[in-house]
Amino acid sequence: MTTTYEEYRPRLARAERATDVEVRLAGRDDIERIAALSAERSGRDVGASVSRVTSELDGGGGGHAIMVAVRHAQVVGFGRIRNVGPDEAARHHPAPAGWYMLGLVVDRHLRRMGIGTGLSLARFAWLKERGAMEAHSLVSSQNPTSIDFHASLGFEVVRVGPGFLDVSFDCGKGYLMRRCL
Repeated sequence: MTTTYEEYRPRLARAERATDVEVRLAGRDDIERIAALSAERSGRDVGASVSRVTSELDGGGGGHAIMVAVRHAQVVGFGRIRNVGPDEAARHHPAPAGWYMLGLVVDRHLRRMGIGTGLSLARFAWLKERGAMEAHSLVSSQNPTSIDFHASLGFEVVRVGPGFLDVSFDCGKGYLMRRCL
């Protein structure tokens, strides 16, 4: 499946910052809306997205978390966090074990308002509370919007490859990025 990325518009002015957004850990009541946002972004079936989100929340323990951004009592974005152990990190496409920030999605009507940044900063804080020293992320080389966003958050490229962990890049090249916390 080919992923469609957000259009790259580096000179586009930022929209007015959304100041009425709360960021918190996701709960079971958030599953449907997270799944809807995920399905809209990926083009996948909402039902499959519900199953994935439910599985992540049920099996989260200390190794998975989803943060949500809530505005006017509705989830308008989410960001996943996953702790990858050494066995999983060595499997398909080798990558370092540790914490990964994966899957940041913001409602398409509310992008460029600081919601993604707020979700990312909340995830950094959550990781620091758990003693993490760094966070990793994976970005396709064909997604300049995400590359620029990660750089604005202090991420740096540490490795280039066709994939990392269980993620293979459609274009054959992506970046493993790291940010010290």
